[in-house]
Amino acid sequence: MFCRRTLACFALLTGLVLAACGSAAQPAASSSAQASKAALKLKLGAAAINSSLLPIWLGVDQGLYAKYGATVEFSPTGVGNTTIAAIQSGEIAGAYINPSNVAEAVAAGSDIRSVMGFPTRPSYLLVVTPDITKVEDLKGKAFAIANPGGQASVVAEVFLAEYGLKQGTNISLINLGTEPTRVQAVQSGQVQATIINPTFRDKIGSLKVLMDLRERDMGLAGGGLAISGSVLKSQPDGAEALVKGTWEGIKLVLDRGQKDKVVQGLKKYLQIEGPAAEPAYEEMQKDFQGALPPKLDPAGVAKSMDILAQSNPSVKNLSAEKVIDSSIVDKLMAQGFK
Repeated sequence: MFCRRTLACFALLTGLVLAACGSAAQPAASSSAQASKAALKLKLGAAAINSSLLPIWLGVDQGLYAKYGATVEFSPTGVGNTTIAAIQSGEIAGAYINPSNVAEAVAAGSDIRSVMGFPTRPSYLLVVTPDITKVEDLKGKAFAIANPGGQASVVAEVFLAEYGLKQGTNISLINLGTEPTRVQAVQSGQVQATIINPTFRDKIGSLKVLMDLRERDMGLAGGGLAISGSVLKSQPDGAEALVKGTWEGIKLVLDRGQKDKVVQGLKKYLQIEGPAAEPAYEEMQKDFQGALPPKLDPAGVAKSMDILAQSNPSVKNLSAEKVIDSSIVDKLMAQGFK
């Protein structure tokens, strides 16, 4: 009798203990799931290294992505085609890149989409050798760009066409990569002109700025954030966090009360030091005016694609709407996100 009662009690106690453990374990599993969601890790790249990237850089430094549940790492990826390849391989979730580069990828079957735009227009200065006194003097000369399909290429082609200058006919567009490399090429005489982001003005030395292209309305869209289709589909919270964090970064850049943080960003990421930092900051303010809400202009993207189609026929019948996915920005705007 004693044994039976003891065994019964033991069984009863064991059941109670297991039940208690089970009920205690439930919140732990829930906490684990929440932690997993909060620890979402994503990488962003860029097809160009200039001040347009400050919203992303500052978003990482100031925890703006973490605010929305994503740990974001920035990884420079190189010119447009290289950056597109990095997105398609899954090396990065998205990147700052020109929509025309995305259009080429979409035309080839990619599910990458441009999801937001900033700044609203291309931001470049026309820099030339001292002997060039007017744009027409560039006839028969060499002009440095980043890469075919990139923003510097599209802007250069649209601008030069206004003066009757066309690639392969009376001017040569040479792919030379980033702004510092292009400036060095002009300084060495390898080419006679290029276009650069205005924050690099202090790097041109004896060269001269012939024109500020921001003063011309070429009807082209600026660069923007593109995200891989796999992230858009399988990690919608992550994609939204990328848009929100970048949006917050744009706000930070435009907030003059946050000037010190922006200037520190210019010094840290673009090596703009001393007295050059102040004018570089003011150039940025010009660039980002009208950048909110960060919605891409389909007409501006379409014009870039028209230029691109001259060298890449596969883009010719592609609509801008196939390249842009504004659903996240539209949703946030409807929710009053500012």
